Parts: sequence; C-alpha cells; structure tokens
Amino acid sequence: TVAKKPYNPIIGETFHCSWIVPPDQLNSESCLSEINKDTCKMSTSTNNNYNVPIVIRYCAEQVSHHPSVTVFQFSCPIKQMNLTGSLCTRSKFQGMSVCAAMLGKCKCTF
Repeated sequence: TVAKKPYNPIIGETFHCSWIVPPDQLNSESCLSEINKDTCKMSTSTNNNYNVPIVIRYCAEQVSHHPSVTVFQFSCPIKQMNLTGSLCTRSKFQGMSVCAAMLGKCKCTF
C-alpha cells in the first residue's frame, strides 16, 4: 500500500455538514443511558410537532497554521442550541517521549 499524507487543512478552508435526527429516534435506543432517555423524552414531549425532524449543523474553519487552530460551531435551530469553540494542539518533546494535548474553549448557548 502507498502511504497517504494526513489531512492538513489550509487557512480559511471550511468544512460543513449536517444530519437529521428523526424525532422517533429520541425516545428509545438512540439514547445511550437511562438519564439520556429521560432527557430525550422530556425534550420531545415539550415540542408541539412530533413530525419535525431535528437538524444539527456543523461548521469548522482552520484559522491558524502555526499553531494549528480550528474554530467550530454546532447548531440546532429547532432546539435553539449553539455550541461554539476553538481547538488547538500542543506537543512537547521530552527526551524519549512526546506529550500531546488538545487545548481550547467551548461555549454552549440555549
């Protein structure tokens, strides 16, 4: 096999995606724990229209190369929720070892 270069975004490059969570998926197996099941049931029971799919959108942009900084946003208009943040990696070499850390800030509004 031929080795491929790792994905290395350039400054200003953006990535966009979205996915749909059907309302019927919120009431049972899609929730991972009993606590999440209760939360999901409460959030769907307050919604007046059970047939409205929940759309989650994601956008990320590379804003700096050295140090590598990525900013991102998750949004869910139906639930009026936003999650924004920034992420950068720091690495430190010490003798025969390397330490890598993910640093950043995140803000959730609803």
